Amino acid sequence: MLKWTRLRWVLLLAAIVAGHVAMWLSPRTTSDEALRLTLMNASIWAVVLLPAIGVSMWARAHRGRRDAVSHLSDRAPTRERTGAEGERPE
Repeated sequence: MLKWTRLRWVLLLAAIVAGHVAMWLSPRTTSDEALRLTLMNASIWAVVLLPAIGVSMWARAHRGRRDAVSHLSDRAPTRERTGAEGERPE
């Protein structure tokens, strides 16, 4: 599944780059207009993608921590985690 996700990202990036190249090579747009549109598009993509990437990294880090914590709680009780009578504290 990771392969298909990566392929979609590569195709999206290729389409964006191709659109910008076509805009820059078009005789209908001036270089000032092309530059303004390119910078505006880049800033919009940054506003959309940077928080999404940050949330994805945060979720991945917490997902790994949750799995590690649940793995530790499945172990047999030790002296530090047991009460005076061998019961687990709540």
